[in-house]
Amino acid sequence: MAQKVLITPIAPGEHDTITPASLRDCSIFLPFHLLHTTPIAGKDSHFGKVSDAYSTSSTERGLLLMKACKRAFTLIELLVVIAIIAILAAILFPVFSQARAKARSAADMSNVRQIGMAIQMYVQDWDERTCRTHHDLEGSETIANLYTWYQPLRPYIKNENIFRDPSLNDTPSLFPHPITLADWQTYRTDYLINGFFSHGAFIGMFSKPAEQIIIGERHAGIAFFDYHAWASAPDGNWERGFLDGSGYQIGDVGSDTQIKDPANVGRHTGGNNYAFLDGHAKWFKFSQTLDKSKAEDDVTNWGMHNSDSLPSND
Repeated sequence: MAQKVLITPIAPGEHDTITPASLRDCSIFLPFHLLHTTPIAGKDSHFGKVSDAYSTSSTERGLLLMKACKRAFTLIELLVVIAIIAILAAILFPVFSQARAKARSAADMSNVRQIGMAIQMYVQDWDERTCRTHHDLEGSETIANLYTWYQPLRPYIKNENIFRDPSLNDTPSLFPHPITLADWQTYRTDYLINGFFSHGAFIGMFSKPAEQIIIGERHAGIAFFDYHAWASAPDGNWERGFLDGSGYQIGDVGSDTQIKDPANVGRHTGGNNYAFLDGHAKWFKFSQTLDKSKAEDDVTNWGMHNSDSLPSND
C-alpha cells in the first residue's frame, strides 16, 4: 500500500548508525545502487530494509536516507478543508436551487401553453365558444354533478399531468360545496380557468385576445376550479384571492370576501405563468397583469383578466 514519504538527505558521515530510538515508527530504505550497506548481524537485508540498525560506509559515496513515515492530517489542516467545503457549498447550493426553480417554472410554462392550445382546438370545434362547465354546485347537488373545465379538453391532450404544477404540493383547507379533500385527490387541478371561459363564452366578445388571460395558477391552500374577473365580493372586488401571486387570499368562501395577503407573491420567482386567448403563454408578476392607469387595490382593476371590462356571463 502506497504511503506518503518524507525524504531527508543526510550528509556523508553525519550518521554511521541508525537506531530504532531515532526512527520511532519510520522505516528506512537504502537504495543498493547508491549505497554500500553492511547489515548488523542477525538483521534481514534481502530488500535493503533496515528494521533495527545498519552500519553504513561514509567514505565511498554520499549517504542518502529516505525515511517513509506514516503521517496524519493536523487539526488545522482538517479545519481548513472543512472551511473551504463550507464556502463552496454556500456559493453553489443557492445556484443549484435557482436552477431547479427555473426548471420547474419552465415545466409549468409548458403545461400552461398546452392547456391554452387545447382550449383553442376546442373552440375551433365548437363554433368559437369555450366549454360550459359546472363548478358552483347548489346545496342539493352532489359531487356527481361536478363538471370541471378540463374534462371537455381531454380529447385534445395526451397527458393528464399537464394539469399539475411541478412547484405545488399542497393540502387545501378551503373547499367549495360539496367537495372534500378525498374528492380533491380525484379532481385536483393546479390551474384556474378565467370564469368567462368556463361559462361558454363566445370568443368574439373579446376585442384584445392577445391581452386577455384565460388560464392562471391556483393559490395554494384552496380547492377551486375557476375565478371570476368581475365584481363578486360585497365590496365589489373580484376573485383575485383565488390566484397565486395576487397579494390577496379568500377571506370568506360564502361571501367571496377578499383580504390582502403579502405572502402571496407568486411561486415562480415572484410571478406566475398565464395563458392568453390568442394561444400564447407568458410569465408576469401579478401587478403587470393589472391596468396601470388604476391603483393596484382598486376593486375594478381587473386588467388583463377582463380586458374589455365585461359584466358576468355566469
